[in-house]
Amino acid sequence: MDLFATSHNGPAIQTDTKELSEGLCIWKRGKPGRYDNFVHKVRAHHAGGFTLHLFSENPSLGQHFSAE
Repeated sequence: MDLFATSHNGPAIQTDTKELSEGLCIWKRGKPGRYDNFVHKVRAHHAGGFTLHLFSENPSLGQHFSAE
């Protein structure tokens, strides 16, 4: 999982990479009214891997970031 800091004037900036083992999870309590509380990118090391994302608000309302 790649973690990013938000940027209002350009692409999100990668700040960290975490490797999670089977059964582990990561979460963050966001600030109300914000849609950039936990910008991240997830990839699986093997075929058949999956992720589950739960959002308390509609994430499509927020800012969209690109990673460079």
